[in-house]
Amino acid sequence: MNSTLNLVLKLVVICVVAGFCLGLTYSVTDPIIEQLQIDQANENYRALIPGADFRDAVYDGAGIYSRITSVQEAFKGDEIAGWCVNIKATGYKGDINLIVGVLADGALAGIRVGAHEETAGLGSKIAEPAFYEQFANSQPPLTLNQHIDAVTGATISSNAVLNAANTVHALYEDQLSRLLPAA
Repeated sequence: MNSTLNLVLKLVVICVVAGFCLGLTYSVTDPIIEQLQIDQANENYRALIPGADFRDAVYDGAGIYSRITSVQEAFKGDEIAGWCVNIKATGYKGDINLIVGVLADGALAGIRVGAHEETAGLGSKIAEPAFYEQFANSQPPLTLNQHIDAVTGATISSNAVLNAANTVHALYEDQLSRLLPAA
C-alpha cells in the first residue's frame, strides 16, 4: 500500500512539473509564432499587390462570405489599389487557408496558399506555383479546366481554391467595388 501511494505521488509530481514546463513553453513560443504568422501574411500581401500599404477593411461576412476571416485594403498613395482577402476553403482533408488578392478593376492579383492538411503529393500541389500562379491576372468567375487547370488527382482541393477565388470576386462585386470612387 505504501509503495502504491509513493508511486502515485511521484506520478502526480511528474505530471505537475511536465504541465508547468509545457505551459511555460507555450507562453514563450505563442507570441513568437503569432508574430511569424503576421509577418508571413504581410509578406504575402506585398507579393500580391506590390508597393501597396495595407489596412483592415470593413465588410459584411454573413452568408456566402462566412468563410472570409479578414480583408486588407491595399493603398498606393491615396488610391485603393485592391484588397487581400483571407479565406478558409474546404478541401479534401479540411480547411485550406488562402489569401486572395483582387485588384481595384476586379481582376485577381493572385493567390497564396497558407496552412492546409491536403494529401502530400496530390492535394498539397495547390501550394505550388504551377497551380496558384494560374490565378494571377485572371478575371472571375472562373471554371475548373476551362480557365484553371486542376491538379491531377486533386479535383476537390483544386475546386476548393477555385471556389474561394470566385467567392472573393463575389465579395468584390457586392461590397468592395462600392468603396472605389465614382468614375
